[in-house]
Amino acid sequence: MVIGAGAMAGTAAMEERGFSQSAEDLRINTEIQGQWMDHSFDMFQRLSLTVREGRVLVIGFVITPDQRLEAIKRIWRVPGVKEVINEIRIDDGSGGVDALAQDTAAAAEIKAKMTLDKNIYSINYSVDVVRGVAYIMGIAQNEAELTRVIALCKRLDYIKQVKQYVRIKSRAGETS
Repeated sequence: MVIGAGAMAGTAAMEERGFSQSAEDLRINTEIQGQWMDHSFDMFQRLSLTVREGRVLVIGFVITPDQRLEAIKRIWRVPGVKEVINEIRIDDGSGGVDALAQDTAAAAEIKAKMTLDKNIYSINYSVDVVRGVAYIMGIAQNEAELTRVIALCKRLDYIKQVKQYVRIKSRAGETS
């Protein structure tokens, strides 16, 4: 457990957002999941989120529009949330174990290819895939790196669409 915490701290320190922002994002993530769990275990199970710099990307499927609205309301209750990127869909019943397995495999393949590409600072990105849609969030070193990441995703036959919520690092080290 100590080794795992040390590895997480080392990884957070290497990211563009730094250790304190990584810790704040983890707190926000944990509180949102607690909000969902308190409301409905089903909501907790059906949705996933990524938090970067107080920006929350939420993906998944719910049964009704009211559930979608409730999930978003609960995110905004958490202090430190600066933006919510709502990619929650109403479930049409087309998913299943096969789709989940394909999504998981595609996300793992994208992450591996990013890690092996010396022109991509992969630690700055998170990747989620839901029913063939790749969601990329993070900080790109420059426009060329972001273009490379998107192209890498599109090369996978399973990926139908790429949605990116990436900020470009400026010369001063800030993001835009």
